Amino acid sequence: VRFRSYWRLDAAETEAIAVLSDYEAIHRWWGGTFLRTDVLSRPPGRGLVGLTGQVTSRGWLPYIFTWRAEVVAATPDRVTLAAEGDFNGTGTFRRPLAGEPAELVFDWDVRIGKPLLRLFTPWACGLDRWNHAFAMADGARSLQAEILRRRGR
Repeated sequence: VRFRSYWRLDAAETEAIAVLSDYEAIHRWWGGTFLRTDVLSRPPGRGLVGLTGQVTSRGWLPYIFTWRAEVVAATPDRVTLAAEGDFNGTGTFRRPLAGEPAELVFDWDVRIGKPLLRLFTPWACGLDRWNHAFAMADGARSLQAEILRRRGR
């Protein structure tokens, strides 16, 4: 399943990436989707690359996902993670390309690993897209609020 989300923020991309890079805090400001984010390893001296965590997340639908996320690449323009568990694939937060209607873009290219949901993926693709859109809209609102909070507003 491939998803692309466009976030319009009142913030610089660097502010948004800085908040998203604060892995331990994600569940505090994006608690509607990220129920828990635990750091499993943080290699010293390499920045974000190699940061690995265990994630418990959900959307609007009544199921919980548990997955492992590892940052596999990070530059000032993008952060890419590999997902394994109930989601398997990659996700990238990046600056928009010319003509994209956003300040931040999230590309999520995953296969559903949760056995029961995987069985229904061919028929439930529209529902999965709606559930993802719900979670990402919550993320955009929550990220904007966190950026403003960190600015002291």
